[in-house]
Order: sequence, then C-alpha cells, then structure tokens
Amino acid sequence: MTIHGSTGLSQLRQLFDEQSDQFVQQFAEQQDSEILAAVIDTWLADDRPWSRQQLLAYTETVLYCRGHEAAFRRLFGHAEAVHDHEILSRLLVELDRCVRRERITRLTRAEGTARTEEVLRARSGRLVPHAHPDTSPVPQPDDRLFTQTTRSYFRRRVWRYFRRLSVTDPPACTVALARALKRFQDDDFAAGENIIDNWSLMHACFRHSPVLTFDPVHTQVTAGHTLNNLEPAPWKPEIWRSASAQQVLFDVAANADSAFVRRWSVELLTQQHADDGFAAEPNALQRLLCHHDPVVLTFAVDVLQHHPQPEVMDGSLWMVIFELASPAILPAISKCFIEFADPQKIHSSQLISLAQSCHSDVARAGFRVLQARHRHTGLTTEELTRLAECQCAAHACEIAAWAMSELNSKEPADVMPFLAAALPGVRRAAMDRLSDCPAFDEDCCSSWLAIAESPHRDVQWWLMDVARTHTHSAVPDSRLVPIFRRAVLETRFGNRYRAWALNQLARILTADKDQADSVLPIVAVALRSLRHTDRRAALGALARAGHQAPELKAAIGRHIPELLWENGSGVPR
Repeated sequence: MTIHGSTGLSQLRQLFDEQSDQFVQQFAEQQDSEILAAVIDTWLADDRPWSRQQLLAYTETVLYCRGHEAAFRRLFGHAEAVHDHEILSRLLVELDRCVRRERITRLTRAEGTARTEEVLRARSGRLVPHAHPDTSPVPQPDDRLFTQTTRSYFRRRVWRYFRRLSVTDPPACTVALARALKRFQDDDFAAGENIIDNWSLMHACFRHSPVLTFDPVHTQVTAGHTLNNLEPAPWKPEIWRSASAQQVLFDVAANADSAFVRRWSVELLTQQHADDGFAAEPNALQRLLCHHDPVVLTFAVDVLQHHPQPEVMDGSLWMVIFELASPAILPAISKCFIEFADPQKIHSSQLISLAQSCHSDVARAGFRVLQARHRHTGLTTEELTRLAECQCAAHACEIAAWAMSELNSKEPADVMPFLAAALPGVRRAAMDRLSDCPAFDEDCCSSWLAIAESPHRDVQWWLMDVARTHTHSAVPDSRLVPIFRRAVLETRFGNRYRAWALNQLARILTADKDQADSVLPIVAVALRSLRHTDRRAALGALARAGHQAPELKAAIGRHIPELLWENGSGVPR
C-alpha cells in the first residue's frame, strides 16, 4: 500500500514516533519524494537504538525501492559526512551487487570472415521512477535504482571513502572492510563474471593482482590469465599486517557468509602472518575449529599446531572445541590436545568426559591427559569408577584396566560398576581383575551374590564358572543358593550349568535340612520342565537327597506332591 499526501506523512511520522515494526515497510512502499525527504531527514537525526536498527535494515532494501533515489542520496551523503563506517560498508555490498554482467555470443566480421565470440554485457535492470503500469516494462526481482552509469559512480564514491580511510585510520578501515566482506553471500560469486563484477571488493582484496585489470566501471581478467591464478593482493597490504588486523582476518575467516571471502582471508593470513605465527585469540580459534568449511578447518588445525601460546586454551574451551568440531579434524585436534593441554588447568571431570567419548582419538587424548593429571593430583574413587562408562571399544579395555589398578582394590563392590558396563571389553577387564581374588569370602560374599543379578550373559557365565570352581570343596556352601537358583531358572544357561546347580542344591539339602523350604521349590521347577534333561537332573538330585537323608522325604512330598516313592527302595517315581 502506497501512502500519499499529508495524511501519508502524518501516518509515517506516527509509526516512527511509536517505534512500529511496520515503519520500514511503509517507508519503502512510499514513492512521494517530498514525504520521503521530510521523513528521512528526521530519521537520520534520530539517535534512538531502534531508529539505528531500522536504518540498517533500510540500507539493505533502499536500492529495491522505486522512487527512493533522493532518499538514497541523502542517506549516502549523511553517512559520508558523519563517517558512518557501518552504513557505508553495507552500501558497498549493495552497490557491488547492483552491477551484473551476463555472457552473450556476438557475431563479428573481419576480412570477410564471420566468427562468434563470447563477451560480457551489463544488464540495465533499472527501476524506473513513477512507472506507469500500462507503458512501463514489468519489473524484475533484481531490478534496482539508477542507471548503470549512476551505479558505477556511487561504487567509485564509496570505494574512495574507504581508500581515504585506509590512509587516515588504517585500523578502522580494516574493521569496516571486514564488516562489508562478511556480508557477501555465495550467490554473489556464482559465476566467474559475478566475481569480477564486485568492483569494490576486487579493489579491496585484489587491487595489485596481475590477473585483473581495472577501469572506472568494470574489472576485467588480464589477457593470458585466468581466475584460477587469483591470489590475495589487497589495496595497501601493509594495513593487514598488524596484530589487530590479524584478529580481524580471523574474524572474517570464521564468520564470512561466502566461501570466496573465507578463502581469501585464509590465504592472506598465510601470506602475511605465517612466518610470525598465528596468534589467534581463544574464542576466534574456537570458531575456526568448529567451522563447516574444509578450507577453514584445515587452516584452523595449522593455527592450533603453530600457536605461539597454546597454554591460553583452558579446559572449557577445549571441551567446546571437541563438542562442536568437525569429525574430520578430531584426530588432529586430539593430537594437539595431548601435546599442548596443561593437565592442571583442565578439571578431572572434563578429562573423564573426553575419555568416555565414543570417538577413538578423543577418548585416547582424554585418557592420556587424565593419566598425567592423576600423577600430579590423584583422582578420587568416584572419579575412577566413572571410567566404567567409557564408550570407545578400541580403548575401553585399557582405560578400565588402568582405572581398576589405580583403585588398588580387588573387592567386588569396587569393581561392580565395571562389571555393569555396556562394553564387553570393560566387563572383561573387570572379570580379569577379580579372577585372582578369593571368591565368596565372608566379608564380600554379598557383593559376589549381587553379580548374579547382572543382565550381561558373559558376566553370568563367568560367575557360574567361578562358583563351580568354588564348589569343588567337600563342604557345600548354602550362601550360593541365589546363584544356583539363577542357573536353574535362567533359560539361557545350558544343561551343564543346570545339572551342576541341581547337584549343589541336593548337597545343601543333605547337609542342612533347614534349607528345604528355600531349595525344594527351585528343584520343583526343574522337575516340571518340558526338557527331559532338566527333569532327569532334578529327579537325580532328589533321589540322592532322599537316599542320603530319608527324613527329607516328607518335605519333598509337601513341595512336590505328585512325586511318589517306591516302597522300601527310596527311589522316587
């Protein structure tokens, strides 16, 4: 909706005074030059933060607003007068985008011979002010204000501002140019002709390159060269050599939206600062290492490996890097971590988290630095047992074995977290740790029995083998009834374990008649099994118990009433 007349002026001023979100949209749709002039003068003089944000948003659309030629000139002139680097850096980008050439094939004749050649021709794409809907051409999405000549004039003018700024205030110039460079998009470099059409950017980044030739309107590729040979050759290279400029380039490499600009910043950093070392600030290095661009990632690893002060990286920063970095560079980061990380500056919980990583290189790096920290500041029992949760199968066994050795304990209760681990390697290390311990001692029998509740099959089988070894003695151990019950009731165990468990239960019945009420229900389950091998083993256990202790027959009859004894033979049937 376009607002006309004094009513439109009053409505725009009302929206402006109320700080309405609709102000910029309504102002952009307005085409009356007198209204635009009256509002923009007030706008440029306003110092409210909201007004500033709206003005920055307007700079991105002003060249697309029909009839805003005068408003653009006022905005441009005001930014020059007050040295508003931020506005001018945005206008530099928009003015570079508004001049685009396209490839056409042209037929030429020379000496009677016709031939075709490919040339670049600029497309006008002008938004005609006050266009009539019946006679004016249909506007295209990329149409903008002004003729090609006027656009080129404003491009030269904005570049002249930054060229002079590079002499009067070099640090401010690098910051302002970096702000502009970060705003370019990949679409601005979609084709070779689009690259060189960014006239101001070419001056800022490649002014002294032999590959390019500059004229007041366009940039051309020098005869005999191609854009593949284009290397950074900025206007006044010396302004990019300072320490502050190096940090600015790091910021461009990490935050630029365009891959072309990121590559330029990486190459310029390598060109001008590689010999003196890359002194990237920790936050800048973090952004580089967590980037998605392979070019930036490769450069970031190089910066990390040759950083003059790697000790500035604290534990929190390393953790963020490991969490967000691309998997492709994790091996290199892990190597640097082992080499540069100070164990005393990284909390043990952070190192344990790294050692628990599922990534092999990260787990190894965290484990190595954790060992170094443990030599200086011993880990607590709780911290060591947390290593049972490691997730890297390649290093799980080594990490778990080291943790249990540092626990300096072979008590099942201390090793229990490792027996309950998700990885088989950790559980195997725990079983090896307990293999030399006397099993089912009076002091730790309850811990051994708790292992029987493990959901892991390998631990259950190992425990059964330990219990079988323990029961080779002549005296039956009634404390092991929970293990025998597990062997009988658990379907995953074979007949070998069930037969052994039923035999042990029979020995316990014979030695201690008071255990009948807890043992006989277990034997009854096996006797009623569908497997004939289980029934046979249970029947044999009952026969031995009844033969050796006839007084048990009454108890057996109560729990298994369907079992009958042959008269005088003591044999059940």
